[in-house]
Amino acid sequence: MMAALVRIFVALASVISYGVTLSFDQPDLRYIKLYYDNKPDSPFKEFLDYSSNTSVQGVDNTIQRACYSGVWLLYNHYDYDYNVERDVYYLYGLDRCFNFSSPQSVLSLRYAGSPSAMNDVYFTLYEGDIFSGKEYKSNANSPSLGDLDMKVSSLVVNGQSPWTFFTGLQFTGEAVCVYPVVISGSNNIYLHHEEFQSMDHMGLPDNSIKSVAKGCLSSKIYRGDRQQVEHTKIARWSNHDHMEQNDQNILQTDRGGLDLNQEDHEDHDLLQVDHVDLDVHRANNGDVDPRHAAHGSLQRRGAEHV
Repeated sequence: MMAALVRIFVALASVISYGVTLSFDQPDLRYIKLYYDNKPDSPFKEFLDYSSNTSVQGVDNTIQRACYSGVWLLYNHYDYDYNVERDVYYLYGLDRCFNFSSPQSVLSLRYAGSPSAMNDVYFTLYEGDIFSGKEYKSNANSPSLGDLDMKVSSLVVNGQSPWTFFTGLQFTGEAVCVYPVVISGSNNIYLHHEEFQSMDHMGLPDNSIKSVAKGCLSSKIYRGDRQQVEHTKIARWSNHDHMEQNDQNILQTDRGGLDLNQEDHEDHDLLQVDHVDLDVHRANNGDVDPRHAAHGSLQRRGAEHV
């Protein structure tokens, strides 16, 4: 089964530098920096895009620190996969840094969401659990999912809109509506996202999603909690613990279970609410019936980013 240390690797802008501070003219720039030591002034590689093989950019198994903005996935295997240890890091936040407790192998990485801006409205579907394997992403209604039809095992949503995921083509069948979590930062910069490492956490069978619509078009609703950027979390799925334990903002899991720190974050539940009239709901919220909406721009990325 595919899964990997989820990590967004910046392939387009890979540089090595010394003692560079986090300062950008573009405040919502998505980036990740991988350091060879746990000191802020140590050498690092910076990435702004995917990398299916980080050794091409000179990254080895001695990564000890990461600084980032956006939603990044770090994998301990090439091609966005994971090895038998199932190490996966899901990093999210705005200008955040953390130190690994021991040197890490980050062999591939990618980001979740839009290729343009980190808070654009987007959804990303993954072939494997824990955000591994091939992906299919879009910012528009998708009445079918091409090669990932009935092959979706995990997903991420970004931006300021809910999405509805259906088990039938053309927005039919069982459906779950997902609202993103909000992480607010300074200077009016915001990051909205939500993730499901497996379909079990979403309340749908594995490999059952066949279409996706923008907006909330289901009575089964999943709502995330609002978070301040000071409490940005790191979620990790692994059979082994490589993270420091003294940071209360770290989300730790073992063997695929997500354990949320209760001081900073409440449990997420699938909320059962009274069914609403979808025509009225769409009229009040400006949503268009996805059955009649033109299919918008759509991207699908395989193991290699193009």
